[in-house]
Amino acid sequence: MKTLTFFLTALITAIGLMAFTFDGNKNNYSILYASGPPAGYSGDPDSNNRDCTSCHSGPDAQSQTGWITSDIPIGGYVAGSTYTITATAKATGHTKFGFQISPQDTLGNFLGTLVNTGSNTKLTTDPNYITQSSTGTTGTDSLSWTFDWTAPAEGSGEANFYGAFNIANGDSRTSGDTIIVSILTIKEFITNIPDISDGGLKISLYPNPASDFVTIDVDNSILGSSYHVIDYAGRQVLTGKISTVITIVDINQLEKGMYFIQVGSQAKISFKVIKY
Repeated sequence: MKTLTFFLTALITAIGLMAFTFDGNKNNYSILYASGPPAGYSGDPDSNNRDCTSCHSGPDAQSQTGWITSDIPIGGYVAGSTYTITATAKATGHTKFGFQISPQDTLGNFLGTLVNTGSNTKLTTDPNYITQSSTGTTGTDSLSWTFDWTAPAEGSGEANFYGAFNIANGDSRTSGDTIIVSILTIKEFITNIPDISDGGLKISLYPNPASDFVTIDVDNSILGSSYHVIDYAGRQVLTGKISTVITIVDINQLEKGMYFIQVGSQAKISFKVIKY
């Protein structure tokens, strides 16, 4: 009888352990996915807007703005450039957080390349999705993650960073967790600025984007005019004279970002320029 009792106890314990760790047990997804959920749960169009509520029971996902930010200039991303993206989950009194983000257009086409840059984040098996790692789940009232994104080819258009965030209640179960979805939309900066012609007046500026110098190429009617480099806050940061048909403007010391170069003393012509 004792042997039978021992066998039954061992069997029940084994079944209980299997239920605790087996992937099919929905109540333990919050444990199994502490190191990051599988791809396709960022509220993105490619996954039919599926988010963490697919596994976590509780209220419907709430929408918040500002949970995904970047250092991309307000003028938009430049094809092939690499930027830093920051995801931040916020909830007073909470200490466990998770996220997943994917860059796509509104039709679900993946845009650009995600680059993992730290131990608190990782790419999923599908590299178009990035999520928290097992070491990136704990914070006090909030938690931020950073990673890089290399912009797609020119002509790709607006990029949307679709993100889903899990604010866990800390009971190691899926019930009672709060899910937040957030979207960051970034426009593309069009660098193909054509030459400007107006009644025989012709001015061109190149290269764009540029890191060290830009060249202003004008016809003789512009000689003697001024040029002004204006930052996005409207501050003049450089000025000079157009004394020859080819004028080199040194922008090496300027901060990265978007600028306007105005040419002409009266009827000014403006160019948008990206300094990288």
